[in-house]
Amino acid sequence: MSPTVEVHGQQRIEQEQTSEIRLPTELLARVEDRLSHTEFDSPGAYVRFTMEEVLSRVESDDAVAHEGLDESAVKERLESLGYLGE
Repeated sequence: MSPTVEVHGQQRIEQEQTSEIRLPTELLARVEDRLSHTEFDSPGAYVRFTMEEVLSRVESDDAVAHEGLDESAVKERLESLGYLGE
């Protein structure tokens, strides 16, 4: 979502910094085929949304996985594998 700035009682949307990413032609064609089944008006908007969704899920899964780590269990396992001196 673009940041907004209030200027003299009016809001304007600031441009976010972006970078170019190249996609294989076949992948871009698949994205373009999907557009008619979505509310997105451009391949870039669809790809951006998709990447944000995937990254959000991966980051969420990573956070859950790290919460379940028990430091003493990890240490015991590393010792049993010979990575830590007993």
